[in-house]
Amino acid sequence: MAEDGVLHAHWRVGNRSGHGEGPIGCDMTMAARAHREEGGFVRARVAILHVLSFALPLVILGCVYALRGMYPFGETGVAVWDMDIQYIGYFEWLRDVLHGQGSPFYSFSMGMGENTAALVAYHLSSPFNLLLAFWGEGSIVGFFNVAVLLKLSCAGATFFAFARNRWHLGATALLASTSYALCGWAFAQASNIMWLDGFVMLPLVAWGTYRAVEGERYGLLFCSVALAVLFNWYTAYMDCLLSLLLFLVYRWELTGASHPVGEGVSRAARIVRVCRRVVASRSTLRYVVTMLLALCASMVLLLPSMLCLMQGTESSFNLLKALMPIPLFPPWDMGAYVVSGVVPETSTSRVPALYTSAFVLIAAALLFCDKGVSKRKRIALAVLLVCAVVGVMFVGPSVVWSDMKLTTSFYFRHGYIVAFVLAVCACEELCSLRCARDERDTFSGLPQRMAVFRARVIRCVGVLALVVLASSGLAIVTHAEGAPSGVAVAATAASLLASGVLLVAWHSRARGNGGVSARVVLCVAVVVLSVDVGFSAYQAFRIYGSSVDAHAQEQAAIDAFVQGSVDDAAGQSGLLVNMAGADRDGTRTLTQIPQTTALFTSSVQSMGEYTSMVNGSLYTMLSALGYTENDPIFGYYSNSSQLLADSLLGVDYVLSATQPAGDVTLVSPAALYEYDLYRYNASLPAGYGIAGSGSVSWGSDPFANQMLMLQDATGSDGALSAYVDADVSEVSRVVEGACECSFQVTVEQDGPLYLDFPVIAQATRNHCWNMVAQVYVNGAPVELVGSNFSGNVLYAGTFSEGDTVQVALSFAEPQASCVTVLDGEQCKGTVEECVARASASDLVVAKTLDEDVLADCLSMLDAEGFSVLSWEDGHVAATLDASSSELLMLRIPYAPGWEAFVDGERVSVVSCYTGLSGVWVEEGSHTVELRFTPPGLYAGIALSAFGVLAFFVLRRRWES
Repeated sequence: MAEDGVLHAHWRVGNRSGHGEGPIGCDMTMAARAHREEGGFVRARVAILHVLSFALPLVILGCVYALRGMYPFGETGVAVWDMDIQYIGYFEWLRDVLHGQGSPFYSFSMGMGENTAALVAYHLSSPFNLLLAFWGEGSIVGFFNVAVLLKLSCAGATFFAFARNRWHLGATALLASTSYALCGWAFAQASNIMWLDGFVMLPLVAWGTYRAVEGERYGLLFCSVALAVLFNWYTAYMDCLLSLLLFLVYRWELTGASHPVGEGVSRAARIVRVCRRVVASRSTLRYVVTMLLALCASMVLLLPSMLCLMQGTESSFNLLKALMPIPLFPPWDMGAYVVSGVVPETSTSRVPALYTSAFVLIAAALLFCDKGVSKRKRIALAVLLVCAVVGVMFVGPSVVWSDMKLTTSFYFRHGYIVAFVLAVCACEELCSLRCARDERDTFSGLPQRMAVFRARVIRCVGVLALVVLASSGLAIVTHAEGAPSGVAVAATAASLLASGVLLVAWHSRARGNGGVSARVVLCVAVVVLSVDVGFSAYQAFRIYGSSVDAHAQEQAAIDAFVQGSVDDAAGQSGLLVNMAGADRDGTRTLTQIPQTTALFTSSVQSMGEYTSMVNGSLYTMLSALGYTENDPIFGYYSNSSQLLADSLLGVDYVLSATQPAGDVTLVSPAALYEYDLYRYNASLPAGYGIAGSGSVSWGSDPFANQMLMLQDATGSDGALSAYVDADVSEVSRVVEGACECSFQVTVEQDGPLYLDFPVIAQATRNHCWNMVAQVYVNGAPVELVGSNFSGNVLYAGTFSEGDTVQVALSFAEPQASCVTVLDGEQCKGTVEECVARASASDLVVAKTLDEDVLADCLSMLDAEGFSVLSWEDGHVAATLDASSSELLMLRIPYAPGWEAFVDGERVSVVSCYTGLSGVWVEEGSHTVELRFTPPGLYAGIALSAFGVLAFFVLRRRWES
């Protein structure tokens, strides 16, 4: 029995003299060890180690949870940032689906309606989420805490399995696996719970890559890659990219060891020959085929997801510019970011959480000065580490690692690659040290070897400590973002010292009575490591402060709101609620935190969706109508009610702080988030016949766009006079210091007054969210416009002809950089510079709606004969008594996948005003039915079956 826990009949280590040559390392067999390895006792110890690899991170993180008062030991949750305002609704919807409520393919509760294929494949396809089937009505935030705990523990188990089979390490592999599982990246990204699946699967992908090179066994590679893509395709890309790099590294070692280049050949020629052998080989071809077939096997989810994403409006970027090596943070701060407990404080912080453990840092550093490891291996691993580190330092490499996507938040999504490569380097060094120790034990090694090793450890610890102290000190003095605390720096230095001492003690242990027992050293090392990563976790989890109980109460309030207020219209289906920008604390004027997934578990449609996978056609229409004007990645919102547009869309309810215009009834005061719920008394149904073609050319003026849509729908030119200009005169403008503008608006027509801010809207179209302004109407704050989640037309109130209204804009960040459009030309500069150059009409446009004109036009629509029979997720049935041959416009977002049947005969679904669905019907009574099937679903199933069958057929041929 080896003193590190396990002995092995066959294991590989870096090419150390005296132990034979091998492609990835070298073979080392010992008859005595082989004999003892066969015992069942050893196998039991190995099984125990596998259990410990899961249990150790579980216990450490569980203790941190208890100390932090986190669920299940308290009520604190990890739900912050996007998890707070996005993911909660997604997972509550998934829980309902797993409980048999709703369709897994389409949901009318996600905004106005959404194909869920992309949402499921990116956010919800993790096997851990199946636990939601057994999760009761408790808070989803509590489930997030449990899922994080389980995923990080599983990451420890998968890395240990990789280390055990790759290097045949015993108990020492627990140190590396626990360091990987509880690295700083895992704590920093705990709120992005879907990315943790790639973190868990990476060791298995790496293990499969090693098996493919070392023994040309491809089964594990195929299964691990296919499952990684199915669990989360986004991080699977990162796993596959690292797999490619690992494959090249392994092939480089294999080719150099088994096909040495003769003497007398230049170094450049040798490199060219080796590279040619690496690429042009049977093993490389089989690796590529295996990866492609694994991708094919995952098409059951991937293909519908990709086709769904292609219908979105994800913001584009200049790829060439994005690939430029622009630093994400000052390079000299790098040492400060490997300090224990350093994590980003916000979603937009450029602070990489790179800490693994002091043990891994020292072992990885020792590898590169260990002459017992072949130079070829050290160079290959150094290149691998540089690729990973450069990926978190510069924009260009970061884009390559992040699915060729330019990120605007959570910049270091791929940071776990650095932790993994460091852990791999540490395992390589542990294997080399074990080989050197066995040389000493077998061949009576010399004392000077221990002196040399101690000197190496001292140098590595000294250099690491010096880098950490110098970089951290500089970061603290310069007040750099994410600068570590003095306590964290001291703890990191202490961990480096303790880990160095333990490494020396482990390596110098004697088999006789004169040395310290290896088991004692390992036990102490586990304790030190537990304190090290536990302290890092405790420090990192300070950023999580959501309340499990508060979220449970909030969900109960939402359920009560839907069941007790909205459902009062019994018998009506397909209800649409305009949230009117409701924030969870009811202070739209002070904050911009939209609860855009609040109604995802309801039975009604809503005018808010933040999924990053928004239907592009619907977004285009809502943007043209003035509901939303922001980067499409942030979804769409209705921050303010608009009577004309609300009427055309058939909005039934409005949740608002103020009474909306039109004929409304107060249904429930303070119904949700301190906002009142109003019902339109004369709202149009979810479908009605229109006179026009359902097509208009959208411009940049939302008022003109609304009138064009009304004109086409009714066939009346009178619709073009629905909005009447109000006179806007500038009162004052201060652009230095506090950037403020004030205007006097004189109303020319009785009715509701609406305001638009063209210069702010143009800034948001240019992905500039610094031109944020607080809007005041008659001295009262109304709304904060211009951020990620606003930029809309604003309802200012209902006034009479001749009334004067005071409108003021107060810009929050006058010195911030800004990009907008003035007079058709791009304007760059600070916010105050752009405001100074803008005309009054660029800053504010005011219009009054003529309600009489609107009422006359709406009466021309064929809405009386429409009745809903069934309105369910992915299926709608209705009857229509058409007064003429017309286009039936339905409040269903237009998207591929919808099939329509009129009286049982299949008809085409057409696009109405870009964003809605419609079908042509003849005069008379009809039954209309629409059914949704995700595009690519059946093709994806076929491709997955083909990928699996093709791989197993090829695998049998390769093995034979």
